[in-house]
Parts: sequence; structure tokens; C-alpha cells
Amino acid sequence: MATITESDVLAALIASAGEPESEVPAEGLLDTTFEELGYDSLALIDSVSRLEKRFAVKIPDHLVADCRTFRELIERANG
Repeated sequence: MATITESDVLAALIASAGEPESEVPAEGLLDTTFEELGYDSLALIDSVSRLEKRFAVKIPDHLVADCRTFRELIERANG
């Protein structure tokens, strides 16, 4: 199983939320909350689905619901 990286999560979030990459701050990204970045729950669900398909992993919904940052999402995905 491949390890999911910060870049992978960023790409999935941008693709699902439609945010231009230039508008997403790179500095401190791992610890910036999804809310601060303007991502809603639907964008997060879509992003997780993209990651699950790409890396053949399953991230249970209850774990995703508790994620607030990229770091938390990556840690749970790489479990």
C-alpha cells in the first residue's frame, strides 16, 4: 500500500473543491483547518473518496468526521 502524502491530499482537495492551487496556502498547510481553507464537508467526503480509490485504502466515515486538518487526515489514511 502506498503512503498518502501532503501533496496527494492537497491535489484531492483542490480537485473536489474546485479551488485554484494558487489560492491554497502552502505554508502551514498540514495544520490549517479545512474550515479555515473554506472546504465544506461535501468537499472533504469527495476528497477522501478520491484518496481511497487512488491508494486502495478505506478511511471509515467516523474517522473522517473527526478530521479537522490535513495532518489528521493523512495520519488516519496511513493508519
